[in-house]
Amino acid sequence: MITIDLIRHRYLEYRRNPQFYGNTLAKVMMYFAGLMFAGYLLLFGFITPSMFGDLFPAYEPYHIIGKWFAVVLAVDMAVRFMYQKSPSSGIKPYYLLPINRRRLVNLLMLGNVASLYNLMWLCYAVPFAAISVTRFYGFGGFMSFVCAFMLLILFNNLLFITFRVLINRSVWFVVLPVVVYLGMIVAVAVSDGVVAPLFVTLGDEMASHGWMVSAALLPLLALMWLAAYRLVSSVLRQELAATSAVEGRARVTDYSFFDRFGDVGAYMKLEMKMVMRNKNCRTQFILGLVVIAMFVGLLFAGAYETTFMHSFALVYVFSVFGIMILSMTMSYEGNYIDCLLVREVSILTLLKAKYYLQCLFAVLPLLAVIPLMVDGSVAPGTCLALYLFTCGAIFPLVLQLAVYNKRSASLNETVNVKSSNVTGINTLITMVALFVPSLLLTLLDALLDQLMTNLVLAVMGLAGMMTSGRWLGNIYGRFNKRKYENLEGFRATR
Repeated sequence: MITIDLIRHRYLEYRRNPQFYGNTLAKVMMYFAGLMFAGYLLLFGFITPSMFGDLFPAYEPYHIIGKWFAVVLAVDMAVRFMYQKSPSSGIKPYYLLPINRRRLVNLLMLGNVASLYNLMWLCYAVPFAAISVTRFYGFGGFMSFVCAFMLLILFNNLLFITFRVLINRSVWFVVLPVVVYLGMIVAVAVSDGVVAPLFVTLGDEMASHGWMVSAALLPLLALMWLAAYRLVSSVLRQELAATSAVEGRARVTDYSFFDRFGDVGAYMKLEMKMVMRNKNCRTQFILGLVVIAMFVGLLFAGAYETTFMHSFALVYVFSVFGIMILSMTMSYEGNYIDCLLVREVSILTLLKAKYYLQCLFAVLPLLAVIPLMVDGSVAPGTCLALYLFTCGAIFPLVLQLAVYNKRSASLNETVNVKSSNVTGINTLITMVALFVPSLLLTLLDALLDQLMTNLVLAVMGLAGMMTSGRWLGNIYGRFNKRKYENLEGFRATR
């Protein structure tokens, strides 16, 4: 009975959320993305057997998928982090009720493991096994391979629960999954004589003795379930027992450097405090640093061979902070928007402070790409031009969301995807800010030499920076026209 109640409560939570009826485009795009992901898995399931056969004639396709199964698990984990939430986020309200807590935690973990997303991997496993395994081991081999494949995906799901709970406790735990999956992939790529044969054997055993592999995975799944259960229960007990009292004197950073800039400096101090002191804002900041380091590492290793992907990675390195933080403009402020509106033109001053602070943050990617400039992978002029273009063209585009964001975003509480601030216009502007500059850079590289390309980007960026007063005033004027509509939305979603 409690299982049915939990399912019904989740459905009612989704339907009664104030964003349910105002987020139609975002829901359609989310469902479309799910269908596209399933379609790609199905396509790869049909084409990878023949592709592996052509690239590695000495091996069978199931040997290769076994060798590089760490890549499959890494992709699976990355997708889960983008949309799937931790089961611990829905348990707290039920802890106040006379319900067996062990059963409650187990049921919510089971709901996470039994999600439809896990079944999507059948779109890859079934055609791959039908083409590459059936001709050698028949229908029994086909079934055993699919069973072992799905059990590994479920094991990865339990790992995700563990990582997600740890990251919710401290964002620095984001390093853990990166080390685990990147370590496995690097180990397979580097040590052909030690680690790679073990994974090749895994693929062979999944095809020839899949039932034995599945039987060996079951106790591992049970142990992983127990570990995840104990972790979730422990974290919940600590959170429920925690108090708001702070022992000792807390260290306070005043950011007095900004005092010299008057009212704008005061709002810049508020922005810095919001980013550094609130959980969700601080998480965005740290994740931005991790993403910058990851893309700089990929560029340094020469992972992007095509011009477009190289341009996309460069643009992403410079714009990730602005896109992550400025896309939430006025959403965090929606929690205290009434206080901001007490003073005249305080919103305009806030917008100026946000823009200037993001231009300051954009110096961090400029410092991060110094190894690329020393190595010769990227010219110093290109980096400077991209910095100016990011500040003068990309940031003004993303700041347009200050007019259209009308849903408050929590500063500290974890928010799941279904109730997040992502809307259709938010997604559209973010996609334009990510991909259009990459296309522009690729086009300019094809038509002009490097010096002229850098000059065009720098001029566009400087034009945007020098006219910041005009377009910020335009954003402020359009915000005032929608002020009461936005206020209603902010108050309804706090």
